Amino acid sequence: MRHFIEGFLYPFKNIGLFFKYPKTILYSIIPVSLNLIIYVLSFVYFFNKIMYGSGKLTGAMGPDPGFFAEFFHAVILVVSFLILLVLCYFIIVIVGGIVSAPFNENISLIIEEALTGRKTITIRGSGKIRGTTYLPN
Repeated sequence: MRHFIEGFLYPFKNIGLFFKYPKTILYSIIPVSLNLIIYVLSFVYFFNKIMYGSGKLTGAMGPDPGFFAEFFHAVILVVSFLILLVLCYFIIVIVGGIVSAPFNENISLIIEEALTGRKTITIRGSGKIRGTTYLPN
């Protein structure tokens, strides 16, 4: 249990590194902004589709909908809102990891160089990372 608590608190202990090395803040703003845009756009798009489909299904979009049509429409919207929150969260976890991967690599290189004092270069060739070399100071 001690390891779980230490692991859970680890990001909070190291948040100071972002403020100590301001270049890392710039590398984190871009993926956070992109992920927020992806989340909001996907949520709004799918919720609009659900609202339209629910209105047509229950008859709430008709000229004079009854009480039960409006009630079922509201129930469907509330339930679909909660389900859609969870589904969009999973979408953002998957897509967000892909979007933020290059930025996370740059952040880790900056922090590693600052903490260890060793300059790191990444040798790339034919689209694949071939190795990492530490350069002396």
